[in-house]
Amino acid sequence: MYDLRDTTFTIPIRIDHPKRKECLSLIVSYLQKYFNTTILIGEESSERTLTQSFGENCRIYHFKSENKWFHRTKILNDLARLSETPIVVNYDADVLFLEDQYIKAVQSLREGKASVVLPYGGRCLDVPPRFHAEIQKNLSLVSVRPGQCHCTNPHALGGALFWSKKAFLSFGMENEHFISWGYEDNERIERIKKLGVKLIRIPGSLYHLSHPRSFNSVENPLSKDNEREFYKIKRMDQSKLKEYIKTWSWVKE
Repeated sequence: MYDLRDTTFTIPIRIDHPKRKECLSLIVSYLQKYFNTTILIGEESSERTLTQSFGENCRIYHFKSENKWFHRTKILNDLARLSETPIVVNYDADVLFLEDQYIKAVQSLREGKASVVLPYGGRCLDVPPRFHAEIQKNLSLVSVRPGQCHCTNPHALGGALFWSKKAFLSFGMENEHFISWGYEDNERIERIKKLGVKLIRIPGSLYHLSHPRSFNSVENPLSKDNEREFYKIKRMDQSKLKEYIKTWSWVKE
């Protein structure tokens, strides 16, 4: 087990299908097998549904909301504030990487090579459900062959980001103007580049556990609002962006 006691994985989730719980249980078990680390899960819902225990190093927080739209960016920010480690990982509830990719990402932050790390080269592989039971049984990706998975995006930007917490806070954190699905991954990278935050990528693939999708995972009425926010930031120079970030209410908290 690799020592990641200086790292906290923050996982936001909205349980919109039973498969979500299965994927969450799998990734938590996977992380706990290989790493001595802290995991914070944030469930946003009208009523708490996650009642099981994942062990003492995994805490579940319930963020009550009657809104049908998943405010993932806000949950990530709330969980980051609750974290007590110098490294924070914004982590989706349905992705896995090879063990070495996690280790290299953390080592890069520890050694000051970057302030944020994407733990894969860009290729997102969608892992069909027929492989999930085998992954759960062995807590290993050894049975999954890339050729058996559909590459949904060769240049993906989301899924997981390893942050220096100090850099994350100074960067403005997640942009809470983004609600539900769409453009938040693009905006984050655009802001990283504009503000001169050093980012590196680790070679390898992202393994996404395929699951049914609800209205929060596909294009929806809020996607256009997200698109407008992205292009608004894209048009800004660095000085205007810094001034804009100062107006964000969650930065002032």
